[in-house]
Amino acid sequence: MAALSDLKTILLHKIGAACVDLQNAYQMCLSLPDGIFLAMEARYCAGCKMQDIMSYAAAIGSQAAKAEGAKGFIGNANNFITHWFGNVRGLGTMPLSLIGYAGSTVRAAEMFHEIFPDEPTPVLVDYFSGKSPTH
Repeated sequence: MAALSDLKTILLHKIGAACVDLQNAYQMCLSLPDGIFLAMEARYCAGCKMQDIMSYAAAIGSQAAKAEGAKGFIGNANNFITHWFGNVRGLGTMPLSLIGYAGSTVRAAEMFHEIFPDEPTPVLVDYFSGKSPTH
């Protein structure tokens, strides 16, 4: 066991966050079984290798939830690792800068739809153009 103790931290770095991500994806999909989700690893991961690991984990968690009837994850934000979700290209969101320009999330969604009426309008609801959500 003493010889294995050095591997603990190395393994934790490789699989610790992925295990949490997998469990979170699974629980999220089961909690909202009719919801569809995008993995947003590109926003939060440090580099391509971490994005790959975290996307794989979200895809596996989603697959487990889909086996129980949830709709789950339909894709991710970039082309590099979209294969985990069975896609050939990423399914990102409208640019946050558009929300800043439009002054509100709702107006930005309207503007996006006006320009791209045949495209899905994925909107991030966690950005408020520099304003608090109550404004």
